[in-house]
Formats: sequence, C-alpha cells, structure tokens
Amino acid sequence: MKNTTEDRLSACEERYQQLDEKYSTLLEMTKASTTPTWCIEFVEPVNLNTSADEIVRQVFQNECYWSMCNIAMASLYNLPDNLDFNKQPVNLYFPHSAENEAFVLELIDNDFSVDRAISLDTSHDGSLVYIENTVRAKKEGGFMQRMWGTARDITEDKRKHDRLVRSEHEMRGVLSSVPDIILVVDPTAVLLGANPSFESRLGWPVDDWLGRDISELLDIKKPLEALRNIGSSEPAHFSLTVKLADKSTLAFDILLTAVLDEIHSNRYVAVMRAL
Repeated sequence: MKNTTEDRLSACEERYQQLDEKYSTLLEMTKASTTPTWCIEFVEPVNLNTSADEIVRQVFQNECYWSMCNIAMASLYNLPDNLDFNKQPVNLYFPHSAENEAFVLELIDNDFSVDRAISLDTSHDGSLVYIENTVRAKKEGGFMQRMWGTARDITEDKRKHDRLVRSEHEMRGVLSSVPDIILVVDPTAVLLGANPSFESRLGWPVDDWLGRDISELLDIKKPLEALRNIGSSEPAHFSLTVKLADKSTLAFDILLTAVLDEIHSNRYVAVMRAL
C-alpha cells in the first residue's frame, strides 16, 4: 500500500514537472515571438448559453485580465518599457465601443474561432488603432474561460482604404453629373463600367451591358487595337455611330484613352459627346 501511494505521488510529481516544463517552454516562446500575442482570462467565465447581446455584455463587463501578452504586444500598443502589459486593465486597450461590440458579435457568429477579425483598440497614448486579430477560445460546459490570439496593426491600411472609398464616392458623384457618356472597357471591348449618361442618352440599362462586348453598339475594337499597338498615353480621337435602344443611331465624337497605371493597365476610358 505504501509503495502504491509513493508510486502515485512520484507519477504525479513527474507529470507536474512535465507540464511545468511545457508551460515554461511555451511562455519563453511567446515572449520571444515577434508576433504580438494576447490572452484574456475571465475570472468570471462568460456564459455562452444566452443571447448574443448578453454575451457581448459579459465580455466587456465580467472581471478579466491580460495573460501571457508578450513584448511585441506591449510594443504594438506603445507601452513604456517600465510597464507590464499583463498588469494593465483590459478595457484600457480593448474598450467597450460599437466597433468592438461588432467584433465580439463576429466572434460569437464564428464560435470564437476566427481569423482577421478587426477590433478598434486604444494605444497607450490614447490614439485609436485598428487591430486585425486571430482569435481562439477555451470553453467548457457552456462557459468561456479565456480567449487568445495574435494581433496586427492595420491602422494605416484602414486609413488608405477609407481614403479610397471617399475618393470613389466623390468620383462617382462627379461622373454622375457629367453629361458626356463615359465608358470603361477592356482591350476586347467588354464593358467594365459606365456613368449614368450611358443609360439616359443611349437608353440602354448599364447592368444589361456590364461584362459584355459593346461592339454591337459601337465599333470600338479597331481604335482599341490601334491604341494598344502604339502603347500611347495620348488619347485617340475619332467619330462613331452608336446604336440606341430605340433602334435609331446617333453620331458621337469620342476620346479613347489607355489607363497606364499598374493596377488598371488593361483598361481604356472612352468619353463620348454627341455631334
């Protein structure tokens, strides 16, 4: 009996040492990683057997703390060297906001296993940072004990995207007010886009022609081929007769220009004005 008890204690001690070694190794790997890594431990586990709104409330209000956040994570949030990120309040850097409620709802929809989920966090200096997260969670008996993941600062990417969206909206507004017909086509005369004047002046619904060869409406393939062969940035100037939706025709003066940037190198813009 004594030997059996001693054997069990010895086995438990050996198992404890193995787990302690694995934990120490994992901790050292996490600390040394250049990828910002985070973990939120919930002292009060989040009850997942309830509504989404209630789960969101618990994520932000249940008592919790940072755990195993590495140096790269502290650097991402501009934490001074004399502060330990793991000892900071969670809501100081991951605040309760409409954007972060949407982030948690995305986690809920994906059973707390998601890649590239975006949160809007707060840096140590108070500035806002958009963070792209991978997220996983420890759940048991319908409760979440912790969630963890990696983080990437995409603030500049988000700002560039927002600027492009604003620019696109502004450009659409400008194009919508231009009375001339403006077409965007590929080298084979397939329509990629058009302003509202295409429909109002020609009578054809734009959606009916998007992705289709518009040579049936105007014989633009020869000018396209000529422009493509010379590789000129100067517009080609010519006149063509265009078929209208009511079966009649109308002559147009056309300026055809190649888009020479790297992104849209296979696109051409035609500006059409009725003669």
